[in-house]
Amino acid sequence: MLPKIEISNSDFRPLDHDIDDVRKIADAAKAGAARAIKAGARSPTFYLCEIPE
Repeated sequence: MLPKIEISNSDFRPLDHDIDDVRKIADAAKAGAARAIKAGARSPTFYLCEIPE
């Protein structure tokens, strides 16, 4: 039997201000993990796309 796969997406706002940094990405990851755990995930896996400079 294959494991059930669920996808949870957590987006962050554009990183185009002088004060933007990795904390926005961390906040989005925390929100996504909380959503996945609430949905029943026991060990969420993260995929980070390329972040524009």
